[in-house]
Amino acid sequence: MSTVTKPLQLEHLDSRIKSVWQRSQMLHLASGLLRLGRWVGLMFIVAAGIDWLIDIPAVGRGAVLIALLSISLYAAWKCGWRNLRGFDATRTALRLESHHGGLESLLVSAVQLRDKQTVAGTSESMREKTLFQANEAAEKLRADEAVPFGVLSRPVAIVLLLCGSIGVFGAVNGPFLTAGLSRIFAPWLAVQYPTYTQLDVAYGDLVVKQGTSVQIKVRVSGVVPDTAKLLLRTGEGQPREIVLNIKDDVCEYTIATTSRDFTYQIEAGDARSAVNTVRVISGPQIENVRVELEFPTYLQRKTETVEALTLTVPERTSLKWEITLDRPVSEASFIRDGEQPVKLQLSKDGRRVVFTAMTSDSRGYSFSWIDKEHGFEFESSRYYLQVDADQSPQVELTSPSSNLIAMLGRPLELAVRAHDDHSIEAAKIAYRVNRRPDKFVDIPSAVANGSGAQVIDWDYRTAMSDLAIGDTVSFRVEVSDRYPSPDGPH
Repeated sequence: MSTVTKPLQLEHLDSRIKSVWQRSQMLHLASGLLRLGRWVGLMFIVAAGIDWLIDIPAVGRGAVLIALLSISLYAAWKCGWRNLRGFDATRTALRLESHHGGLESLLVSAVQLRDKQTVAGTSESMREKTLFQANEAAEKLRADEAVPFGVLSRPVAIVLLLCGSIGVFGAVNGPFLTAGLSRIFAPWLAVQYPTYTQLDVAYGDLVVKQGTSVQIKVRVSGVVPDTAKLLLRTGEGQPREIVLNIKDDVCEYTIATTSRDFTYQIEAGDARSAVNTVRVISGPQIENVRVELEFPTYLQRKTETVEALTLTVPERTSLKWEITLDRPVSEASFIRDGEQPVKLQLSKDGRRVVFTAMTSDSRGYSFSWIDKEHGFEFESSRYYLQVDADQSPQVELTSPSSNLIAMLGRPLELAVRAHDDHSIEAAKIAYRVNRRPDKFVDIPSAVANGSGAQVIDWDYRTAMSDLAIGDTVSFRVEVSDRYPSPDGPH
C-alpha cells in the first residue's frame, strides 16, 4: 500500500539545477554562434579573394553563398547547437555531480524521490533526510563552476581577430569591402569591385536582328591606359581577344554582320567590365507549307495539293497557300516582283497565313514577316512561280516535202506532224487555186497529238474537179486545241 506524500520545497537544489541548465544552454548557443561567425568570416575572405581574381559569375557566386552558409551552419550545429536541450532536472543533476564529485548520486536521488509516492516498506524519515541533505549540499554548489564560460575565450579571440581584420580593411578600402559583401551575400546584384580604371559600357546587353551590325563602345576614365582588350565569345568556345586602341578616353569596335549570339567583355588597366550578352534574332522559318492548285476549266484537271513554294503551273491557275511558321509574327505580307506588298491575314496565334492568288505571268515572290516578340522585320527567301502559257498547236507538212510540178490526175499524198501542249481537237485543209479565195475542207479523222507524221485521207481530185493544166494550187493544214483557252482557239 502506498500513500501520497506532499512534495518538499527544495529552494537551493531547484535554483542550482535551473541555473546550471540555463548556463549550459547559453554556452552551447554561444559556442555555435562563435563557430558560425568564424567560418562565415574565413570563407567570406577566401571567396571574396577568389572572386576578385577571376570574376565569378552570378550563378557561381550563388553556389559559393550556399556552400558558405551550409558549411558554417553545420559547424555551428556540430560544435554547440546540437547539444541544446529542453529542461531535464535529472540530467542536469548528473552534470552537477560529475563536476563536483563526492556527492554519490545525492542530487539525482533527491530529484527522483521528491515528487514520487512513498512505497510501502520504505522509511519516510530516510526519504526526508535524503532530500534535506541534497538541498543543503546544493546551497554550497556554484553554477559558474559547473558550467564555466572560460572555454569560449579562444573562439571569441578568433572571431574578434577576424572582425577586427575585416573592419581595418573596410576602413582602408570601404568600397572594396562593400562590393565584396554585396557580390558574395547578394550574388544577384551586378556590383563590381572598385578599380583605378573605370569602364562605362555604352550599350551593355543587346537584342539585335540577324545580319545587322553591332557597335561596342566603352568610355574609360580614372587611370586610362593606351589600349584595352575585347574578349568575344560565341557558344562554348574560347574567347577571341582583340586589342583596341583608346582614343579620347573611348575605345570602339564594330561587328559588321551578326549571325549568332555572343558575349563580350572589356579589360583595361585593372578594370574588367561585366560579361554582356548580345542576342541575335533570326527570321521566322516556314515550318509547313501546302499550296492548293485549282487549274483552269479548259484543262479539265482535278485540284492538286503540293508542298513546295517554287512552282510551275499552267496559265490562269488559282493558287491557295497555307503556311505555318515556327514562331508568331505580328504582320505578314506577300511580295511579288514589281508589285506592291499585299498584307496577309494571320491566325490568332500569329503562326499561320492562308491566302489565294491568280497566276498571270512568271515572277519571283517572297514574304515579309514582322517578329511579334521583338518587332524586327524580316524577308523570307525568294521563290519563283513559273507560269506555262497555253501554246498554239504546231503543225508541219511532211509530204510533199517541197513545191513540186504534178501531172494532172495523178494522186498526191499529204502527211502532217502535229503537236500541242494539251491535245488536238480538229484539223482541216485550206487550199487556193491560182489567186482565188481560200477554201476549207474538214478532215474527218482527227490528227493525233504528238504521233509523228500522219497521212491525211484527202483526195484533191475530188475537191478540185475543174483543175486545168497550168493551174497553180497551194494548200496548208490547220489544227486546233481540244481544250482552247479563254483567249480562243489557235
